Amino acid sequence: DRHILLFALTLCQFHYVNVQKVCAIIKHENKFLALVKNDSVSSFPGGSVDVNESVEDALAREVLEETNATVESFEFVAENHYSVPWEFKKIKFENKRVEYYYLCTIKDENLKAQGLDGEFDKNTKIQWCTISELEKLNHSPFELDLIKKL
Repeated sequence: DRHILLFALTLCQFHYVNVQKVCAIIKHENKFLALVKNDSVSSFPGGSVDVNESVEDALAREVLEETNATVESFEFVAENHYSVPWEFKKIKFENKRVEYYYLCTIKDENLKAQGLDGEFDKNTKIQWCTISELEKLNHSPFELDLIKKL
């Protein structure tokens, strides 16, 4: 039983510990496209890279799923390695992640915060924000530092 448990733990950690994520930084003039929830928290479009999916395909898919926009072009700008506490079947561990950031241009004829399967509630909207507005919306400090350099 112990060997089976260790094997299962190894499989779980392989699948859940090394998560790849993408983030789209979409800039127009001096504003950035953000998903804003309850007028108090903001984030850029993005999410997890699916199994057997390229990072670039995930970027295009996540932007489309979350904003209804089509990515026209993109340029890699940064990556961020971090971990978050995680629990799976009462087993606690550090969920290690790497997030790839891309500066994107989009075709935005009909922008709307949509997500999949109830990912966003009715209080989530798309908003073009300046850096100072993002700072007031509790945006990620790493992302704020990054966009100040763009």
